[in-house]
Amino acid sequence: MKINEKIDERTLDLIISAAYGDVTFIQKILLYVKKLSDNELKKIYNDYKITAGEVHSIKLEEINLNVENTNNNLTINIISKAVSYVFAKPLNVSFTSIALIIASVTVFLVLNRNSGIQYTQSEMMQAEQDMKYSLAIVGKVFTSAENKLNNEIINDKIRRPIKKGFQTISTLYNK
Repeated sequence: MKINEKIDERTLDLIISAAYGDVTFIQKILLYVKKLSDNELKKIYNDYKITAGEVHSIKLEEINLNVENTNNNLTINIISKAVSYVFAKPLNVSFTSIALIIASVTVFLVLNRNSGIQYTQSEMMQAEQDMKYSLAIVGKVFTSAENKLNNEIINDKIRRPIKKGFQTISTLYNK
């Protein structure tokens, strides 16, 4: 098929995609408008449309994926069918990838959950005392921060200006 040199690559890709039915409705309309103004485009589109029709009319042959092996014939058949199903569509590949990631993480977490480290009673008591000490320090910090917030920030920065503003409004209102 001889293609005119003046047709750009995007238009040719659009023609081929439209001929094979892989375009959106808006792209179809755009191509239809272009075909109205250019007979060469219309001829090229018709040629690709005929070729696409011939390609789509070709029947798929069923391929037997059974491998002749007397010992594991059923196992190989099931594996080959599973592999062909998994890799048949991108969506299947995505789901399979997600399932493998989830399975890997689950196995990793299950294996690492019991690391085999045994702590003695004295180590556990020391850890408990350290935790209580740490929580006491955090409690003091929070109490100090709360007191500073209530006494210094809220009183000095918020309550006094608001009280002064209300007094000013009250004074102006009473005049």
